Amino acid sequence: MTVYRVDVHGLDASELEGFFEGWPTAPSSADLLRVLRDSPYRVLALDDDRVVGFVYAVSDGLPAPGGSLGLAALALRQNARAVQDPAELSAAVWDSDEELGAFLADLRASRSASLG
Repeated sequence: MTVYRVDVHGLDASELEGFFEGWPTAPSSADLLRVLRDSPYRVLALDDDRVVGFVYAVSDGLPAPGGSLGLAALALRQNARAVQDPAELSAAVWDSDEELGAFLADLRASRSASLG
């Protein structure tokens, strides 16, 4: 059974061998362990106490614009609602090509603005 953990305490570099097999310039297991230890966000997948996968993320330490919100708060902020019927997922979202174009233009503008 696969279990997930965020703590790397007690993890040894030898437990991370083989993840970069076939890479022309593979990082060492010790380098991977250092990256995982230094990462503020990480999850390890273990199967029978053997590391079988991992994911990590880096952060600049700054809060997200607008502060940190939970999923429910983000959904409310964007006027989103839960899907009541799976058939809703196949429904047309925009009434016209013009409406879709306006949405895409707004999306591009918001992404450009966030890039500074």
